[in-house]
Amino acid sequence: MQDVNMSNRDIRQRDLVPAPRLDAVTVLIIGVGAIGKQVANILAALGVRDMTLVDFDTVDVENLAVQGYRPDQIGQPKVFANRELMAMNPGKLFIQPINDKFREDLIIPGLRDGKKLVTFVCVDDIDVRKEIWKSMKASPAYSSSFELLIDGRMAGETFEVYTYLKDEHSEYYRNTFFPKSETYPMPCTAKSTLYTSYTVAGVMVGEFVKWLRDRRDAMCLRQSFSMSASEFSADYR
Repeated sequence: MQDVNMSNRDIRQRDLVPAPRLDAVTVLIIGVGAIGKQVANILAALGVRDMTLVDFDTVDVENLAVQGYRPDQIGQPKVFANRELMAMNPGKLFIQPINDKFREDLIIPGLRDGKKLVTFVCVDDIDVRKEIWKSMKASPAYSSSFELLIDGRMAGETFEVYTYLKDEHSEYYRNTFFPKSETYPMPCTAKSTLYTSYTVAGVMVGEFVKWLRDRRDAMCLRQSFSMSASEFSADYR
């Protein structure tokens, strides 16, 4: 590859994405399947410097069309398959892959540097979402650094994004949890699509960028969109 001056890699977004604040953040992505993989892709290109990926799963053939993995990655742990994202910002992006389920005692390397923690919840289990939220609020490993949680939920061509700022609107977010037995059973052949995943991920990263710009007034508690019905709704702060 020819020598290229990389100092201008972000020049088209500098008035939109404040680089100094981006440098002061460590990102935790829990779940790198349909939504989480696309979140990681966008954040790596955006210029995030410090990213931890948590997922216990491996790439399987049914992940290719709906999650964007390649055939040569089948059998790899998803967190390791995503380490190639470091090539998007060589020498500037550190990725810590954790091939495990989320636990409240997981070590997030960037927190040792005094960075603020932003958590992207991209799992498909409502009980795990609740455990993550409780850990961010109360666990000594996270609570002093934690600032923002963004939760993406998808079923087929419908999705919701919830944004929780530390110590704000706790009751609202708590009320989004429900018994696992009430989860809507989507058919195996209609669970997700890659185009919906990218849309969810874009909305989630958009909320993150509003936070970087101190635009809390513009951040939503909830955004809901049905792509098939072209219906959108939101609850604002």
